[in-house]
Amino acid sequence: MIKPINNSITCLTSHPEKPSMVDLRRRPRFLLIAFPVQGHINPSLHFAKRLISIGAHVTFVTALSAHCRVFIGGSTPVARLSLAPFSDGYDDGVKPDVNMEHYMSEISCCGSKHLSDLILSGAGAGQPFTGLVSTIFMPWAMEVADELQIPSALLWVQLATLFDLFYYFFNGYGDLMTNSEDVWETGLRVKANEEGIVEKDEIKRCLELLMGDGEIGEEIRRNAEKWKALGREAAMEGGSSYKNIKAFLGDD
Repeated sequence: MIKPINNSITCLTSHPEKPSMVDLRRRPRFLLIAFPVQGHINPSLHFAKRLISIGAHVTFVTALSAHCRVFIGGSTPVARLSLAPFSDGYDDGVKPDVNMEHYMSEISCCGSKHLSDLILSGAGAGQPFTGLVSTIFMPWAMEVADELQIPSALLWVQLATLFDLFYYFFNGYGDLMTNSEDVWETGLRVKANEEGIVEKDEIKRCLELLMGDGEIGEEIRRNAEKWKALGREAAMEGGSSYKNIKAFLGDD
């Protein structure tokens, strides 16, 4: 964790590693901006560490209020991670009675200028950013990247399940239920009554089958463990997720 030095909106905490200027120019450099709430910052920092682990430099950006809550203690910074917080006008945090429409307008205005300054100063110093990654709720970050002609990407910080729900809500959800039971074999389809309502006894029946000691429950749990192991394997070096993130960095 890193203790903020002061409340300057241009405060930039750099890592102790001192690579050559040639290395700095060749290494992929990403701006990673997170909406200033814990549920966005934690997964963003995990993603930053993932990028760093395979050779990138990351400049992490969030509002000063969140920065001061998260980066405390004064331990050694992560190598190749820089911090560039900015003031959104709410340095003491957003209170419950704040007008959110006004707040979103302020963070958009202040954040856009800050990102623009960072991108332009990096380019001027001969260390241009390779790309920008932003969490949700900040479309203006993508607009800044667009205007300054650097690639941008959205970091989805919510559960993949929720992403699925959004997708199927807008596109129909029939395949989701079919896949869970017939393809992935990790779920059971509930049955609605004549009025189209799923009653509590039906939910109870499915839960008992899933959690019970019978053959159906055991098979579903085995399949869940199988997909869990495959997911971990994909994230390991050489796995599909690993290859995708390498491709994202432009190494493949």
